[in-house]
Amino acid sequence: MLSLGRDVLDKQLLDAEGRPFGKVDGVVLELRPDAPPRVVALEVGAATRLARLPRWMTRPLGRLATRATATRIPRSAVLSVAREIRVGIDATETPAWRVEKWLARLIARIPGGR
Repeated sequence: MLSLGRDVLDKQLLDAEGRPFGKVDGVVLELRPDAPPRVVALEVGAATRLARLPRWMTRPLGRLATRATATRIPRSAVLSVAREIRVGIDATETPAWRVEKWLARLIARIPGGR
């Protein structure tokens, strides 16, 4: 049995080709009557990450926080959960990939960032 907080949240996501494209920021659960909740999807992206923070911390971000997006990965696409979480999707076709590439370009501009 997995502990969602310990074994899933904040773990590195790897796509079908082994490319890293973010960390798990949230877990989407389906609430069912007379049954335990079921994991439906994993989410990666600033919108989910910001939702985990107190409002007083996100308020100064203003428009940036309202424009943030999240990528939802269906549970059926999860291939394995270990040190990293491997998923059977192509990361280059997700909004999360654009953010990763933008961050890589930004970090490359910092002295010693490469």
